[in-house]
Amino acid sequence: MHIPSLNYAESLEDGKTAGIQILDAFRNPGFLFVENIPSYDSAQLLKWTRWFFTDLSKEEREKLQPNPYRGYMPAQSGKSSYKEIFEIGAFENPHNHPKEVSLERPLEDTNLWPENCDDFKEFCANFHKQMSSVGANLLKWLNGAVAKDHDWVNLFQPNSLSTLRFIYYPQRPEDDALLLSSKDGQRPLHCSEHSDGGFITLLSTFHYSGLQIKTDEDKWKDVELEGREGLVVNIGEMMVRLCAASGETEVKATKHRVADLGADRFSVPFFFEPKWSAAFDGKPYGELVLDHMKAFVEYDKLHQVIAARDSK
Repeated sequence: MHIPSLNYAESLEDGKTAGIQILDAFRNPGFLFVENIPSYDSAQLLKWTRWFFTDLSKEEREKLQPNPYRGYMPAQSGKSSYKEIFEIGAFENPHNHPKEVSLERPLEDTNLWPENCDDFKEFCANFHKQMSSVGANLLKWLNGAVAKDHDWVNLFQPNSLSTLRFIYYPQRPEDDALLLSSKDGQRPLHCSEHSDGGFITLLSTFHYSGLQIKTDEDKWKDVELEGREGLVVNIGEMMVRLCAASGETEVKATKHRVADLGADRFSVPFFFEPKWSAAFDGKPYGELVLDHMKAFVEYDKLHQVIAARDSK
């Protein structure tokens, strides 16, 4: 399935046209391909992704298991989602606080790093900043097409909860209890059907196939990405709600999943999110995210923290 594209460099000169294009793409099919992004270097991103998951030893990665949110999460056999994850939050957020304080606002957790990794840390800081800028521009252009009288960008600044996530999809072990149930016909799944819960997702796929989206006809279609350099972008359920509050009810958080290719696969999504305190339905955005994350198996440790906090 071919998804609509947006020339980012040209959009910097004509945000009004860009907003119309983005709105049309998020109405149908709900996904957009953003290309011609100045300084975006997927080869460098893939190099560092491979370094983390293949050059670092398992013991080194496991030292970075989350406290309780940021950091490394190993693949879990017997679960519907099978992948390794390393997550990083905003570098400039002064609320990234130590473990003993993070119970109150756990999504503002402290970033964790391997030892002697200054080059990796610098790359991640620059890439997080770049994706934050791209996300802010896409939001601003969409804002202009949907709700000119409201400034959505203020919801995201300062101290955004935006997350940079490195993902490694290994093959599922043959004795995994869910190998058979996590299939579509004869094709195993790495990540089961879901829609994103937040605002804007910017995904680097490195030309790997496996990403599938669900059409209006309830059919699964492979997203065609071969030879295309850029970001796959989609919106989550909270972005749909924000648009609906301004009278735009046709955009959608399209369901998608990841098929097992029978070989190693890497991807790097960036989740462009508001600040913790941004108010939605009378609640801080951070609390709404915590509610949504209860459905994701990779956040078992975060679930325990939330349960302990709420029991007090």
